[in-house]
Amino acid sequence: MHDLGRTKLRTEIFVSGSNEDFLEKAIDALSVLKISNSYLQSTIFSNVTDQKTMSAFTMIKKSIVKIEAFLDSSKHEQKVSGKKDHSAENIKKRWFAVSELMEMIKPKNVPSTIQINLPKNDFQMLGNFYKLVVVFSNLVENSMEAMKKNGVINIQAKEGSEYVLIQIKDSGPGLPPETIKKAFSSLYTTKPDGNGLGLKIAQTVIELHGGTISVRNNPTTFSIKLPKN
Repeated sequence: MHDLGRTKLRTEIFVSGSNEDFLEKAIDALSVLKISNSYLQSTIFSNVTDQKTMSAFTMIKKSIVKIEAFLDSSKHEQKVSGKKDHSAENIKKRWFAVSELMEMIKPKNVPSTIQINLPKNDFQMLGNFYKLVVVFSNLVENSMEAMKKNGVINIQAKEGSEYVLIQIKDSGPGLPPETIKKAFSSLYTTKPDGNGLGLKIAQTVIELHGGTISVRNNPTTFSIKLPKN
């Protein structure tokens, strides 16, 4: 059989598989990109001094991490969609600094009309770093879209005796009451090209950590509360 024929056959099998099969294959393909990028970084970085090239590799690495975490969270969401309590679910956690998390979630190409203020304080927190990167990245991107590429986003981090509180506030127009009520409902979205999974996945990830996520207006504020230990 011609190579094209075999490619077509594999594609048909791929498309006809379940959503879980799709996610597994997407994760596998992303792993190849991850390994390839790491190899290129290790072999090229020693001879490259061009800042743009180095920045490009860094952006690729961060994008891979975000996609990897998003796919992993989507896969988990499918498995636990029928469960009401996710807090007992085991996830891999490690200690990391708030500043490390902020470095990953701040978009690289921020319009000059948008100001993002990161927390001035820094402390260690415990969680699944990559899953939390997806959550906070989505929230920041949502705020940027809500402000129509013009406004201020303030991210605040507070350390309590038992919990860590991170809030993302934006100067956008706010959310209608009906949107706030349904914000974390699966498949609910106000975006023409959205799928409604973003905030639902965010809620699932935060609950996996034994935490909570909420939203309120005036100003639009997403509050994430996570156990300190």
